[in-house]
Amino acid sequence: MPHDIFISHASEDKITVARPLAEALKERGLSVWIDETEITVGDSLRQVIDRGLAESRFGVVILSPAFMAKHWPARELDALAARESDGTKVILPVWHGVEQTEIAQFSPMLADRVSVSTNLGVDEVADRLLDAVSRDLISMESTATQHLIGPSRQPAQRFTNSRRLLLTFALVGIAIGLVYLLYLASGLYSPRLTPTPETPQWIPMGGVIILNSDPDDYVGGGNINTLTDKDGKITAQLRDDGVTIEFDGEELWNFEFLAPQGRELTTGVFENAQRSAFRNPLLPGIDASGAGRGCNELIGRFVINRIVGEPSTGLKSIDLDFFQRCEKEPVGLSGSIKLHAKTSPAEPQPK
Repeated sequence: MPHDIFISHASEDKITVARPLAEALKERGLSVWIDETEITVGDSLRQVIDRGLAESRFGVVILSPAFMAKHWPARELDALAARESDGTKVILPVWHGVEQTEIAQFSPMLADRVSVSTNLGVDEVADRLLDAVSRDLISMESTATQHLIGPSRQPAQRFTNSRRLLLTFALVGIAIGLVYLLYLASGLYSPRLTPTPETPQWIPMGGVIILNSDPDDYVGGGNINTLTDKDGKITAQLRDDGVTIEFDGEELWNFEFLAPQGRELTTGVFENAQRSAFRNPLLPGIDASGAGRGCNELIGRFVINRIVGEPSTGLKSIDLDFFQRCEKEPVGLSGSIKLHAKTSPAEPQPK
């Protein structure tokens, strides 16, 4: 059968270069002629080699000191050169242990030709040969003398195969769609509803929020504020990782306290808290803002003295103290929050 590549080499280079290169080219999808796999007992050596030379699209010539010193490899080179008389590229030179001056003395024609050296390694040599072969096969206009390999089919053939494949997929898709519509129309389909996680509830709260702002503190304005459910609406949302509390009165205030990532918000002390929206996930989060003022960056701490509730049913009561300061300023805002759910009058209120 025709081959993509005929490997011409001296016997001394078979084990070190020719055989590994042949295997590497075969792994890349090329059909390779090499004497040890083509010649069997009883064959005419000359006839088999001549047939391999004639039927192979390219000839990889491993130019080495042993190759240039022997008559038989030179004869193979002459046969390959004769096939280039019409301008068709056939010879692909591979240098092995030789320099350009040696090649020039052996064959001036080959010395001027782009080649690849085994100094780059067998895999790199195989990749470059595959690139040269693929480019040449794709650009050829006649299909009569081509030995097509997987990635080197002509564009027209690839286009035809692609259209057939797309048509097949389209027909299969239409068939599946029709079967599905018939299944729905049959009444046998009964969708199974998967419950979605409930959004944590906002719970109306009663109690008091006391804020004590140091002089020159930006957020609190240096004031002491007492906010109760008689002064405005207080609501709270409890999540696994934290709690958000809002006060809507003459001023709007928002408070958020988050546990480090992977932890629940429970009773305890939370140090080195950062602004919740931009915190390191491994640290607690805190953010107290109101009256249109808040910190771009902050650091703080908070203590959860008591917390009762579940995210699914909402916050029942909370008792906490906190302190925060903006932009690494020495002054800050401290506060105490004691709230209970108005919807649970039986729940004891924090004292």
